[in-house]
Amino acid sequence: MFKIVNSKSFKYCLSTNLFNIATFSKNLIKISNLKFNTFDNIKIVNNNNVFQPITLVNLKSNPGSRIVKTRVGRGPGSGKAKTSGRGHKGYKAHVGNVRRHYEGGQTPITRRLPKHGFRRNQRIKELYNYINLEKIIYLVLKGRIDPSKVITIRDLYWSGGISKLKKGLKLLSRGSEKLSEVPPLNIEVSSASQKAIDEIKKHGGSISSVYRTELTLRYHVKPWKFMRAPMDPVPPFKKTIRLMNLQDKGVE
Repeated sequence: MFKIVNSKSFKYCLSTNLFNIATFSKNLIKISNLKFNTFDNIKIVNNNNVFQPITLVNLKSNPGSRIVKTRVGRGPGSGKAKTSGRGHKGYKAHVGNVRRHYEGGQTPITRRLPKHGFRRNQRIKELYNYINLEKIIYLVLKGRIDPSKVITIRDLYWSGGISKLKKGLKLLSRGSEKLSEVPPLNIEVSSASQKAIDEIKKHGGSISSVYRTELTLRYHVKPWKFMRAPMDPVPPFKKTIRLMNLQDKGVE
């Protein structure tokens, strides 16, 4: 009436005491549905592929999902032993990473070819801070600067016209159309543009230039930080030429 799958299934039911008089038929149905990973149930899918039970021995990832890293220096049988595939001595055998432009010690192509293109002039230039005429006119109209006196760098600094001073202050001409709103201005700065000089003179004012070093400029802005006033410096030859050029432009 019922058929037992194999001898191992029959032994399984005896060991687990599945045969009882009350549930004999139900137990036989359970026995017939039992499946065991035995070699009696091996099915040959192809000639080369044979189903085997999964164990720790044959457990592995899908082919192509993991790349095995080459382990070097693991004996002569590995093919990457001793020198680890780097050969004997030399730069490439010793260092960890070889530079991309390295050519075995000879001058690389990046140094053999000449340099071409713009290169910035590396000479030290005057790092002047800038102020425009419109800023000075604004400070005069607000009452922060007295236009009846000579407007110096100290007045422009403490009135809020400039916040930093490096090596001097240069006057630029933006906002010169508003000079008619204020009286003639007399300004003392380190340098000035040609248009700013012409506009100031056109409205009856004047511009004067005074040579100051970084030390004397700090004394000019904050004299209380010095025990005594530093000596007036003598401008070097190049600075003298610049001052003469400013005089040619109309600076006093």
